[in-house]
Amino acid sequence: MFSSKKGSKKYAALDSNGETELTPPSTFAIDSDSDEDNISKSPPPTLSSFPHSPPSSFPHQLYNTLTFSFLKPLLDLGNSKVQLDPYDLPDLKVDNCSEEILRKYKKASCFAGVAIIVVMMPVTKKVGKVLGGMSKRLMKVKDERLKMNNEVLSGVKVIKQMAWEKSFENKILELRNSEINQLKKYVIFQSLSGTLWSTVPLLVAVSTFTAYVASGKTLDVATALTSLALFEILRFPLFMLPNVINNLVEAKVSWENLLLKSQLSDAEHQIQTLKGNPSNPDPKLSSLLSLRRIHLHAPPGSLIAVVGPVGSGKSTLLNGILGECRSLTGSVSLPSHVSYVSQKSFIMNDTLRNNITFSKPYDPERYQDAIYKCALTHDLTVLPSGDQTEIGEKGINLSGGQKARVALARAVYHDADVVLLDDPLSAVDAHVGKHIFKECIVNGLLAKGDKSVILVTNALQFLNSDKVSKIIVLENGAVKEEGKYNELMNNVGGTFSTMLNNYRDKSAESMGSRSNSKLDLVGVGEELEGEEPEAVEKSEKRNEEELKKEGKIITSELKERETGSVTKDVYLLWARALGGYHTAIMILLSYIGVEMLNVSARWWLSYWSEHGDSENSNQGQFLGVYAGINAIIVISMFVRQLHLYLKSLRAAKTLFNELLTTILRAPMSFFDTTPLGRILNRFSKDTYTLDQQMSATVRMYLGTLSSVIGTLIVISTVTPWFLITLPPILIFYLGKQKYFTKTYRELKRLDSVSRSPIYALFGETLEGVATIRAFKAQSVLKKRIMRLLDENQKAFWLTFSAQCWLAVRLELAGTAIITFACLCAVLQHGSQAGNETFAGAAGLSISFALSVTQSLNWSVRMSSDLEAQMVSVERINQYVRDVKPEAPRDTPMDENLPRNFPKGDIVFENAKLRYRPGLPLVLKGLSLTIPAGSKVGVVGRTGAGKSTLMIALLRLVELAEGKINIDGVDCSKLGLHLLRSKLAIVPQDPVLFSGSIRSNLDPFESFADSRLVEILVRVGLMGGGGGERINGLDDQVEEDGSNFSVGQRQLIVIARALLSDCR
Repeated sequence: MFSSKKGSKKYAALDSNGETELTPPSTFAIDSDSDEDNISKSPPPTLSSFPHSPPSSFPHQLYNTLTFSFLKPLLDLGNSKVQLDPYDLPDLKVDNCSEEILRKYKKASCFAGVAIIVVMMPVTKKVGKVLGGMSKRLMKVKDERLKMNNEVLSGVKVIKQMAWEKSFENKILELRNSEINQLKKYVIFQSLSGTLWSTVPLLVAVSTFTAYVASGKTLDVATALTSLALFEILRFPLFMLPNVINNLVEAKVSWENLLLKSQLSDAEHQIQTLKGNPSNPDPKLSSLLSLRRIHLHAPPGSLIAVVGPVGSGKSTLLNGILGECRSLTGSVSLPSHVSYVSQKSFIMNDTLRNNITFSKPYDPERYQDAIYKCALTHDLTVLPSGDQTEIGEKGINLSGGQKARVALARAVYHDADVVLLDDPLSAVDAHVGKHIFKECIVNGLLAKGDKSVILVTNALQFLNSDKVSKIIVLENGAVKEEGKYNELMNNVGGTFSTMLNNYRDKSAESMGSRSNSKLDLVGVGEELEGEEPEAVEKSEKRNEEELKKEGKIITSELKERETGSVTKDVYLLWARALGGYHTAIMILLSYIGVEMLNVSARWWLSYWSEHGDSENSNQGQFLGVYAGINAIIVISMFVRQLHLYLKSLRAAKTLFNELLTTILRAPMSFFDTTPLGRILNRFSKDTYTLDQQMSATVRMYLGTLSSVIGTLIVISTVTPWFLITLPPILIFYLGKQKYFTKTYRELKRLDSVSRSPIYALFGETLEGVATIRAFKAQSVLKKRIMRLLDENQKAFWLTFSAQCWLAVRLELAGTAIITFACLCAVLQHGSQAGNETFAGAAGLSISFALSVTQSLNWSVRMSSDLEAQMVSVERINQYVRDVKPEAPRDTPMDENLPRNFPKGDIVFENAKLRYRPGLPLVLKGLSLTIPAGSKVGVVGRTGAGKSTLMIALLRLVELAEGKINIDGVDCSKLGLHLLRSKLAIVPQDPVLFSGSIRSNLDPFESFADSRLVEILVRVGLMGGGGGERINGLDDQVEEDGSNFSVGQRQLIVIARALLSDCR
């Protein structure tokens, strides 16, 4: 690290007696002790390979693992994983009380039932262990699918440009099928364990009565019905036990995941000096070095330029200085106050001002100075709300050049002792580049002589300046040359002089008449001195309509969420996804049938108690019928639960497939206005709800509802007077249910929508972790994410409070039912004093009433949970229903085209384009002709419409008027897949996907390996040379191509375009 020692001069230095070796654990390395430059690709990183907290490359590799295996379980752990509500805890005591009373009534016979419960204890432990292992495997495949989801959504523009939607859809569906297969195994075992615990009360009852009969005793009404009531009290807690076990297992897996991530120790970013350990090097890292023999001293007032070919280690050098890479030998020291501009500009989803001030208080004078020096003055005048404009996720409202200048303004505003600039001039045009170099770097950062500036750049034209203290030329991770500009130019045939001559040759070729004159800062300075600041600011002027258009993003999901009750159409949609209405009806009938069997079993026990003491009675026959009915109940419960779970998975799979197809077919305007975190929430939280929560909720709801209905029917049948009290009880019950459900539903919606900003901010933070740590803004980001977490937790705690409110009122309703059932039985007994069978029937009625409180409570809660979870179906359907697709993928005209289509004649005829209906035109009647085989350069200021031209040609946005012809064929008549597959594009931002080099070049496996190798050699990534890092087609690409430099990613993207062999 850099250090600032009291009384000493401030400086930046890398020193190890002349050499320092740096390696990012997640990338590669070159052995500094070896004479040969042996570059090798490292294996995928593991947590144990990181000595510090995640380095800058870490977030790209483990983005989804952290976001959805760390953040989501962290939220769920408090919200829903372990639901042990206050009014559930007494159930544990009720079980003990039930056993004590049974022992009093049935003496030794009750120990047969106790023995069943004791035997089930080790079974519970085994079930939990198996479920834990299955849950871990399920989470692993879920992480892989979510990772691919995130990559596809992040790179959707490139996927559409290359017509790769089908390939990536198949990849996601393949991962989804693996997830569904794991879920099937999980739910089958869950059904077995659930049935097992649901049968425990039945087994306890059968074993207890068997032991009672075997002891030679006769079952009487008092004993039978008292036991029945106690068994019924025991039944409900055991009915809930599978859910508790499942929640505890998921909580355990989530907690272990959380602990695994938290075991990463903090990086040494706060210490003054970071030193390597040459005496005990890690042999794995020693063979995988990125930089070696680095010696750098940057005193205050110096400007060190770092240049080199693609993949030479320029960005790794800056990451090493920041402590984002491990130093194996030597040391790195620098002042504690550092500013850093990364090659890929880090922009937060916040206002432009907050992106510049970042963690510092707002200082108007310093802020205006930074705005001017970075040529942002005019941009503020055309942004919809000036510097208070919400930039949007990943800087969607800004061009690449504007994002680079905002990141640079942040570094200027922070007024640090050391400023690290990673190629900030590559994203701006020539005039703005001159302004930035002169006003920002030379007359700004270096003006007072108190700052050290290290500039990584490919803009070689600025290096012939007295202000450049030293030029360091990197090649293959080592310093090839270093010195002043003139010194390096005098080394004829050297790396730097060769690079500069190649640069001049290409400039002369592209400019035509431009002479091969010496490039120097004097000429640049003279040109800038004659240019007014306003003219410089106008050089990056964006189209005002485009800026305002892009500013209209959906900043809050609260504005687009549904309100009110979930409509019946949503329920019907889920019922159809189950397999049709007949499937839903069969599920309902299965619960009604099982409840009828439950009533039959208890009625038979009542009948047995009334007739079992006669001389002709056969106790074994009574017991056999009772055991037989219970056996049928057990089998029926397993079948109905497994049927429900499997059909729920079918519904989840169907809805997921519809959502995926809709999203991949959505136009680019949808992705431009919808934050990534919001879309991912549908693929994560909502999909999880459908996969695992919905079926359990339906099971409990139908089970408790059928129990309540069965109880009320039995009581009303035995004691008709109870019907008089039933309407007011039902009115009270339904009123409280309706009142609670309305509140509960909206709180659940708020919980869902408040998660999206958390996911988005967490992802942003991981992507920009190097910048955040360099500016020491961790506390600011922590406060921001904690504020969002607090907002999310508000919904949960209000939900919890609402459940407690409901519990008290439903206890009153349950108590009323028990009271009136007993009262009606006593009153009716007086009128039927001679009826010997009434005592058994009345006892049966009261035994049902004793368990109704819990059933009432949970039926209301589960109905509310079901409606709240139906919100996930609603949210998915909202996209499926409302997101309009692009034009057809295939059309009949595709089949009528000649084989050699297209030859390459392109004609724009009065082309007008607006990004969305109602917005101003961006292309305003453009007409031009591009003959086949010609090379045409399109130039213009930022916002002039250069990229829009390509967007129109690829039909990422459809024309408002006019048309584009290719070989005389109207593009709007062609299918999007054919059109885009016949055109090749090299986008501004190189995008790679996790997988192999082969899959990134040829996802459809259309070309032979020899062809792929030929293209890679052609672009200089294989077959010798200085900076290549590809050993073979099976080399792995990590998420977002994080194990390759930006330059290498660009070369791979060029290879991808060349491979298409388009004209």
